[in-house]
Formats: sequence, structure tokens, C-alpha cells
Amino acid sequence: MAVDPRGVHRLRGSVHLSTLLGAIDDQEGYWVHNRPWVAAAWTDALEVMAEAWFADDGENWLPALIAAPAWVERHLERIPAGERSLHEAAIADLLARARAQGILPADATAA
Repeated sequence: MAVDPRGVHRLRGSVHLSTLLGAIDDQEGYWVHNRPWVAAAWTDALEVMAEAWFADDGENWLPALIAAPAWVERHLERIPAGERSLHEAAIADLLARARAQGILPADATAA
């Protein structure tokens, strides 16, 4: 049976993008090319979130993070008030892009 290499690539890409670290990596690439003025700060915000998530024994799976909106709220509450809106924007953009790519359901929210 012949395998469509494009389908295999999409499957591998979907699995990679479904991991938290894969989604952050992909999002950083998107920002670097499309929104370079926010790329560094927003990527740092997502990496801070990922480190905290893993420190709390979260798994490397984006849907698991989405299934824990209370954790995301607590995480954001730990961010200094002056930086919180930056972190909220980075998380919101990550989720919006994941929904647009079909990685998350259209109604998925983390906070």
C-alpha cells in the first residue's frame, strides 16, 4: 500500500504541534517571521509558563494544559502585575493559532 508522504508529514506535524514544547517552538517561528517585535518577549513568557507547568508535573501535551484552566489562572496570578498582560497575550495567541491549525477544538480556552 502506498503512503501519501504529505499525509505522513501532516500527521507528524500535528503530533509535534500538540506537544506543549512543539507548540511553543512553532509559535516562536511564526512570531519571528510575522511579529518580530513580540517574538522574544512572548516566547520568554511561554517558556516561563512551560517551566512552571513541568515543575507542577504537567505533561508535555498542549491539550492537557488547556484542560487545566485553574492552573493557568494561578500561573498568571504569580506573574508580576506589570508583566501579566504580556503573558496573557502570549498564551492567548498560542491558543488562537493552535485552534486555527486544528490542533485544539475551536472552543478551547485556558483562562
